[in-house]
Amino acid sequence: MARLIYSGVLAEHPGLRLVFAHLGGALPMTATRLFFEPFGWLTGRELPYRELLRRVFVDTAPGIWQSPAEIGFACQVLGTTQVMLGSDYPISNDPAGILKLAAEHVRALALGETDRALVGDGNARRCFGLGPIGGYRRGGRGKAEGHGHSESPARSRAF
Repeated sequence: MARLIYSGVLAEHPGLRLVFAHLGGALPMTATRLFFEPFGWLTGRELPYRELLRRVFVDTAPGIWQSPAEIGFACQVLGTTQVMLGSDYPISNDPAGILKLAAEHVRALALGETDRALVGDGNARRCFGLGPIGGYRRGGRGKAEGHGHSESPARSRAF
């Protein structure tokens, strides 16, 4: 992940967003060290690393390995705008249980309602251009584009 950012790929492709599973691996633990501003000398170019990280998202999967403590730490370091619910569905022989555990972990975070909603579904909706729940999407006329079903208020936040 660091190599992608240091290589200039994100700077060269301004519309590119990246999603890394499993809280981005070691990213939350090493972000400050990896993206310390004076490291521009390594690449011969000054890149706005903190700004570029706003286009990097991580998910909370899997719930059997990530606890609310690790997820909360990722939210602290990367910001609640960059962390999204993930489950690794169907990682086990109990897919419903995995999804339930993933949601429970997000509910257990020591976050306000707005930040919990971002992690629960808001960031994924923003990242993937899904629009608000129950809302109309540009050009979609109430249909989730490419999926053939209406977005419904019944798909409300569980967080």
